[in-house]
Amino acid sequence: MHLTHPSRINTRRLRGTAAVVIATMGLFAASCTNPAPPGGFTLNLRATKVTNVRFNGDWPTTFWDSDAEEEPYLVHLGLRVGLNPISVKTSVTSTYLNGGQYIGKIGAGESIPGLPGDGLTWTGVQLPDTVDLAQGKPLEILGTVEFLFDRDQLVPLGIAQILQGVSQVINAALPPILENQGIPSTPQGIFDLLGAVLPGVFATVVGAVQAVVGSLVGSDTFIGFQPVMFIAVGGGLGDFLNGSLPSLMNLVNTVLKAMPDSPLPNGLPLSLGVARHGIDITYGTAPATSVYKVRYGWT
Repeated sequence: MHLTHPSRINTRRLRGTAAVVIATMGLFAASCTNPAPPGGFTLNLRATKVTNVRFNGDWPTTFWDSDAEEEPYLVHLGLRVGLNPISVKTSVTSTYLNGGQYIGKIGAGESIPGLPGDGLTWTGVQLPDTVDLAQGKPLEILGTVEFLFDRDQLVPLGIAQILQGVSQVINAALPPILENQGIPSTPQGIFDLLGAVLPGVFATVVGAVQAVVGSLVGSDTFIGFQPVMFIAVGGGLGDFLNGSLPSLMNLVNTVLKAMPDSPLPNGLPLSLGVARHGIDITYGTAPATSVYKVRYGWT
């Protein structure tokens, strides 16, 4: 897969347009600090509610699954991307894969809570404000590629192993994309940095996943996947970026569409967030599959 480095795409005009949209908000993002406790914060991202929006029904029934209700479960490809210094860590988790558990049964229009313990955990997170970054605190992106399946067999086959291979591809591909990116000292500068870095991150991650999607369609019904990136900042900078997310999303999608050989030529129905702010993600394509909305929260 060939990816053009985002810095080779002229995003100056795009960033300037976005800057006009959010310039006023920058006045409220004062340079202040957001001290972390010793050892940093521990952040847990959990699915708190799974809602069926459109129900296809679980057909045909099998020995292992003898009713028409669906049993949705999530698999999480966790990401932790450091920009100063550059580092990339990935992990694969799912409560289903832990002892054969899954979220639960669901029918048309029904909702169920997420299964306790399912999700992702990051430790030692700093959540810096602008002054903290100037003092050398790390700027990180906490991400996940979320997969939703419907259980058809007793035990899902090979999903974790396939995604471990995706992890290795991402670990190798991302560091060259992230290099030569200094950390700015203003909220607008952080916005511009993320606008330059995130297209390459999304394109690399999605390209690696797309390469194995066919292998994921096996014993269990594959409903869909969604990458989501959370910017690990806090204080005034966190408030500023949370309010600027629509502009940042538009910028990232515009760059993705312009990338030669992009795995996302039409852009991406991407999800961006700020750590500790919840998010809703929709999975599935009617009428081919059931459609679900999953609400995620932080603890």
